[in-house]
Amino acid sequence: MGGGIIIGFISGEPGYQQVKPFFVELFPGFLTLFLLEMGQRVGSRLNYLRKMGLPLLLFSFVMPPLHGILTLVLSSMAGLSVGGATVMATLAASASYITAPAVVEANIPDVDITPALTASLVLTFPFNLIIGLPLYYELAKVFI
Repeated sequence: MGGGIIIGFISGEPGYQQVKPFFVELFPGFLTLFLLEMGQRVGSRLNYLRKMGLPLLLFSFVMPPLHGILTLVLSSMAGLSVGGATVMATLAASASYITAPAVVEANIPDVDITPALTASLVLTFPFNLIIGLPLYYELAKVFI
């Protein structure tokens, strides 16, 4: 990622205009297809919730707030604003819902990413939207 930032800085606006059709204009379509495929995969295997049971539920609902709260502590030490700390906590709590399992699957063909996708898309994502974001914001006001 650092290399991309350096290349972008060096190439400037002319370089951006060359890649804009692929990275800017086609990206929403590719993202939609990717998310549709991931959602279909999770939807077709929701039985993992029963199979994995309580450990999957606990991990999906306990780890995000722990990561979020730890990030709030570190954000306060780094001098971030309430908004900045809230964003950082939310990012830490959500980690990488879809990208990380997909990258792991691409590099380790025998791995089954369904439990990770199920946990992140069916459990953790709604949890963070409904409970996590307001929680991290309120805690950020306390810490900052």
